[in-house]
Amino acid sequence: MAFTTELGNTIFDFTIDKKELKVNRILKEMDRKILLNVLERDFRALIKEKSTASEIFKKENEILTKVKIGSKPHYYRFENDTLSDIVRVGNQKEKVLIEFTEIDNRMARHIQITHKNVKLAISLQAIK
Repeated sequence: MAFTTELGNTIFDFTIDKKELKVNRILKEMDRKILLNVLERDFRALIKEKSTASEIFKKENEILTKVKIGSKPHYYRFENDTLSDIVRVGNQKEKVLIEFTEIDNRMARHIQITHKNVKLAISLQAIK
């Protein structure tokens, strides 16, 4: 994954496999272990495939699926069979909210990652 500014400057570039995060390039100011751990958890939730649900809750056109990623529970909310958000929970409190908007053909053009326990928000916009 590579993240750039609108002018094309690289903010960070990393590879995530099943076991580890490999940093290819990152701004010196962002090269902090705690930040890298946060980014890894966030992006693992985004790219995780074939997760085994431990619980599934249904209500009308909404499905909430509980999945464990690493040691943390995540709740995937589907509205009309389309993923609308992911919530990471810790100590019975919402820690991170990942929202998908501008959805067209099951593809989100905008993803907003908001951390509730630290001042960190990431806004991802698809390239047109």
